[in-house]
Amino acid sequence: MSASDHAGRGLIITVAGPDGSGKTSFCEALTAGVLRDEDVRRIHHRFARLPSRGGGTTDTSHPHAQTPYPRGASEAKVLALFGETLVGMLGSARPFARRGGFLIIERGWWDLAVDPARYRLQPNAGLVRALGRWLPTSDLLVVLEGPAALLATRKDECSEEELARQVGAWRNVVPRRQHTLYLDVSLPLVEVVSLATAEVLRLAPSLSRRNM
Repeated sequence: MSASDHAGRGLIITVAGPDGSGKTSFCEALTAGVLRDEDVRRIHHRFARLPSRGGGTTDTSHPHAQTPYPRGASEAKVLALFGETLVGMLGSARPFARRGGFLIIERGWWDLAVDPARYRLQPNAGLVRALGRWLPTSDLLVVLEGPAALLATRKDECSEEELARQVGAWRNVVPRRQHTLYLDVSLPLVEVVSLATAEVLRLAPSLSRRNM
């Protein structure tokens, strides 16, 4: 979609990447910078919350330590998340952006294929890819990446080998129709945000006029 198609309206921006890539810090900096005067909403992966197994007592502080669901339950969860994402994108995200709002989604749909263990899913990238073809794309997907050794120093939940796998997976899983910007987080945060800001301004020219 060209920049002229976005004139006068907002954007749906998904921010993704392996653990330790600084997604939350990046989202906060982007919101406080070029989007500071805009109507901004942020969600973390989900448009809504499905009931959690075990009455909501699951420990979410170490998601990779959780036991994966059985295969059937795992596939059912992917299907439920697909329905939730489809309804969320069509029913709330797109109308919000058309009204001039900026929605920032942290992680997003494709994280299910890259990091299934985080969601207690059995690896099934094929199912996630197949369903993902039916989902509306974000206006911009920002993938934060960097050397696995660096990411491991920032967050030690995943091994360096797993982080390297995830960095490579993000280069392979995203469909070509999705407008994607890959940013190296070994650069200072201010430079990373500056590169993203330039692309956001290109996609939403009205922001340039309001920030002059």
